[in-house]
Amino acid sequence: MSSEIKEKVSILNQLGTKELVTNLDELIDKVASLQETRQASINENPDFLGSFNHDCEAIKGIEAQMLLDSPEFDTDGKKVTVDRRQAWLEAEKRKNEPWLRAMAKQRELTGLLAGLDIEIEKTARRYAALKSFLELRTAQINLLGK
Repeated sequence: MSSEIKEKVSILNQLGTKELVTNLDELIDKVASLQETRQASINENPDFLGSFNHDCEAIKGIEAQMLLDSPEFDTDGKKVTVDRRQAWLEAEKRKNEPWLRAMAKQRELTGLLAGLDIEIEKTARRYAALKSFLELRTAQINLLGK
């Protein structure tokens, strides 16, 4: 074997291409695992999925029941206004254990999903960077082959 070929083989061995491919495979597996965990969390807690400015179905149901249980008349026998009923509901929420538990569950799930989304995004970006690096290595290998 000529010294030029030996030198090229040595350089190829030092490029670490196998490790890059292994790292890419690991990142693909990690993203898949994170996505499965995220979907499982959603599937296990469908009633506790809220959105940015809206409560989840569990909280809405508890509040609807609380409104049904709210007093129709005040202490003077007058019909309770919408504003007073809303004020009563806000005060009652802080004492209602099922509402407090549902709110805590919604916050917990929202935090978990946000954390998983961030981790998925970070892993996907790392994958893209490693893939670009592998493409560079491929170009370097092609140059060595000439």
